[in-house]
This record gives sequence, C-alpha cells and structure tokens, in this order.
Amino acid sequence: MSKICLLCACLLFLAGLSTPAASEAQIGQRSHRYALVIGNSAYRYAPSLPNGVNDAKAIAQVLRETGFEVTLGLDAEASTFRQLIGKFRRNLQPGDVSLF
Repeated sequence: MSKICLLCACLLFLAGLSTPAASEAQIGQRSHRYALVIGNSAYRYAPSLPNGVNDAKAIAQVLRETGFEVTLGLDAEASTFRQLIGKFRRNLQPGDVSLF
C-alpha cells in the first residue's frame, strides 16, 4: 500500500512540474524552490504507519535532487508541525516556487 501512495505522490508532483506557470528560465532567474514534507509513522491515538517516515524521506530526497530546498518534519507533535509551517511560510518571497 505504501508503494502505491509513494507512486501516486510522485506522479502528482511530476504532473505539477509538467504544467508550467512560467518558463523554467524565468523561474530560475527570480525564485527559489522550497518544499515542506511532513511524515508521520507514530500516532498517539491511532495505529502507527510502518512507512510514513520512510516515504517522507524518499520524497524529500527526490525534491532535493530536483533543486528544492526541503524542510522535513518527521514524527513531531502538532505544535512542532505548526512551527515548521510558520517558518516555511515566512521564508517564501513573491515569485518563489513552493510545494507543501
């Protein structure tokens, strides 16, 4: 099941890359590429997911290889995730490419 989820996530990501909002040359000249990837394997009130963290790490690696600066959050409490999201938002500037 997790391989199917990872494949779907990658396909969605690639579909987004294939729909240009601006030419790649324009994006490269004026923007940075940021991604926020969050993965949970351990939950307090639900069964754990065996591959949540591994899948997030794999997606983060692919994004890094394609030029994204990745913020990765793994098995953190809700307050930590809110801090990661806030930091991620504050780093974004007009013209940046972001993936969440």
